[in-house]
Amino acid sequence: MPVPNAARWCAVGLLLPTLLFFAWSFRSLGTNYRGGVGLYDSHELVTAGPYRAIRHPIYVAFIALMLLAFVVSANWILGLSGLLLVLSIATARIPVEERQLSERFGTAWDVCRTQTGSLWPRLRR
Repeated sequence: MPVPNAARWCAVGLLLPTLLFFAWSFRSLGTNYRGGVGLYDSHELVTAGPYRAIRHPIYVAFIALMLLAFVVSANWILGLSGLLLVLSIATARIPVEERQLSERFGTAWDVCRTQTGSLWPRLRR
């Protein structure tokens, strides 16, 4: 795929901030992180760090990393396959995770959901 070298280098430059955002998201989640879908018995609703603005920052970081890999690689097969994989995982898991959070945290989750965006910060009115 024809991608200008300047765009590829720009994507390379964005990899470190994206990885730092990814690490910040994991760190903010702390012991609440679970590799699969589901909540621990001691699970807490996290509203600090990137979770103050976005409910699913780890998915945002994965999607951004795949987009950047797409640009850096300039390869349709690699780029689209990685992006479609991450998007399909997020699309399948987000509704399940949000339903579980709603069942566990009720009103606190409703407040969080109305104040944050799923994958992008909610614009304030």
